[in-house]
Amino acid sequence: MSETVEKVRDKFDEFYENIIAILPKERVFKDYLHRLAYGTDASFYRLIPKVAVVVENGDEVKEVLSLCDRLGIALTFRAAGSSVSGQSMSDSVLVMISRDWREYEIKED
Repeated sequence: MSETVEKVRDKFDEFYENIIAILPKERVFKDYLHRLAYGTDASFYRLIPKVAVVVENGDEVKEVLSLCDRLGIALTFRAAGSSVSGQSMSDSVLVMISRDWREYEIKED
């Protein structure tokens, strides 16, 4: 296996170990079946994320963003998964918004 592949795998292993120290392990998925299922939307595109994470609030989003930034890992957000053009596809970290997200708005600054 190439050194580049090993480095990429190591980054995702490090992400997983760090994120399960912050979020409940039941909302962090590294197994193939969950990653395949969550990496699928209504489009015909197929990418399988390395890790899928369910976040329940802004603080958890902040933690995931910070960790991905520190490790140099890309992330993609997914909400309902009803896209037909593949916006929620990722071969990196897939961050899924739980059903608890309501009445949030993004403001300037």
